[in-house]
Amino acid sequence: MNNQQELETYIKNVDQSLEKFRENLKVIHKHEEDKYNEAEDP
Repeated sequence: MNNQQELETYIKNVDQSLEKFRENLKVIHKHEEDKYNEAEDP
């Protein structure tokens, strides 16, 4: 495997990890909003 291929594979993996991270952040953000909204309601 040459360096170019390794780099492309690495970048692809980082990209996928970022994608998962973004999805998790959306879920966390939604959850926090729901908690906040519940706290607002008497």
